[in-house]
Amino acid sequence: MADYLEAYRVLQGYRVCLEPLSLSHLEGIRPHTRDPRIWEHLILFDPDEPGAVERWLGGAIELARTGTSFPFVIMQPAPQRVLGMTALYEYAPEMRRITLGRSWLSPEVWGSGVNNEAKYLLLKFAFEALEIHRVQTRVDVMNVRSRRAVEKLGFVEEGVLRGYLLHEDGRPRDMRMFSLLQGEWPALKARLEQRIQRGAR
Repeated sequence: MADYLEAYRVLQGYRVCLEPLSLSHLEGIRPHTRDPRIWEHLILFDPDEPGAVERWLGGAIELARTGTSFPFVIMQPAPQRVLGMTALYEYAPEMRRITLGRSWLSPEVWGSGVNNEAKYLLLKFAFEALEIHRVQTRVDVMNVRSRRAVEKLGFVEEGVLRGYLLHEDGRPRDMRMFSLLQGEWPALKARLEQRIQRGAR
């Protein structure tokens, strides 16, 4: 576990970098909690509840210290600002499996290529630093934007998990399951690197 925690450090890209989540990111994250477009399909906390952001941030950091979750903040290096977040979690080292998710981006960088580079850095960390065999991700069936982004990245759809999660009002949420395997990573890595170098969206 110590080796995995040592690998949990800043991941540097061309246009963005991924920084391990810390309390120092709170003020950069806070303004994004007021944009309803970000939270339409993502349930991490109630942005209208006093102290909810702080409690969620503290809980996410504590979970990272156990080595079962790797939350990152997507940063623009210059001028430095928070563009979003993404994470690897539900880490099962004995199965070499992990889940990618809890991701959001500022709408101002939607379609800009930022997501491609952030996910490239995260997948490289998963497959090469953690030596993961399977990266999986789940997308709400109603979240068309995220589904298209996942498909564009090269994830393979496996089916729908019916009633897998619940909305705050108790209504069931169906989730689409996608995955990538270690053997698929080299070809996908090459494609993503070409897209990033071209600045493709």
